[in-house]
This record gives sequence, C-alpha cells and structure tokens, in this order.
Amino acid sequence: MKKKSVSLQQKNTILLSSIVFLLFTIFLTLAWYIFDVSRDKTQNNFANSEAVSADSSIFENSQETLNLSNKDPEVGGIVEKVSKHMLLPTGQITVAIVKDAYTLRQQNPEVFKYVKNGDRLLLYEGGVIAYDPVADKVVDAVRLIK
Repeated sequence: MKKKSVSLQQKNTILLSSIVFLLFTIFLTLAWYIFDVSRDKTQNNFANSEAVSADSSIFENSQETLNLSNKDPEVGGIVEKVSKHMLLPTGQITVAIVKDAYTLRQQNPEVFKYVKNGDRLLLYEGGVIAYDPVADKVVDAVRLIK
C-alpha cells in the first residue's frame, strides 16, 4: 500500500484555512450578540420610559386613545396631520401632549432627544412618533425592532 504524504505546504494551507474559518465564525457570533444586546436595551429603555412617563404625570391631560371612528377632533386631527408626513402603523394609537420634556429626556435620551414641551407623542405598539404641531413637522420617529 502506498501512503499518501501530505506536504508541509498543504498542512499549512489547511491550518490557515481552519484558523480563518474559526475567526470568521467568532466575528459573526460577536456581531450578532452585540446587535441583539443593543436591540434589547433599546426596547427595554423605551418600555421603561413609557411606563414611568405615564405614571409620573409628564403628559398634560390623560393620554387619549385614538377612537377608530375619529370622534375626538383633536386626536383625529393630530393623527391626520401626522399621516400627511408619513405612513402610520395600523392599530391603536395613543396621543399625548408633552408637559415636561426635560424629564422625558432624562428617562430615555435616545427616544426623546428632540422632544420639547407642547409636542404631541403618538404612541403605538411598535414605537413612538414625536410631532410638533406648531411647525407642523414630525420631529422624530422611533421604531422598535421585534
């Protein structure tokens, strides 16, 4: 029987390929982990800030839930104005008036970065839209990835 001999160069090539594959796998795993952890932190921060905001009376008037028949002219008017600037999600939308923007920014600086007193927040299951009714502009939109 003949023994197949593997040259030193072939051994080095196989070793190098294995190392590159291992490093690539480690890189992909770390990238996935970092992305997943940052996404979870954003979702948790938004959920916590929304819960704290509702409890601490940061919004004027209690939050008004959008009635699908749009009988409330203020809520329906805000939703209609915002829908001229962007597509809105389907489902229940809650409209709130910002009373204390500073406190909102302290609770979650990423989500409420551009919000100021008097702005309207449209809260929905997947995120929040900040709208400035004076300038008639969407100030910010934060969408949570699920």
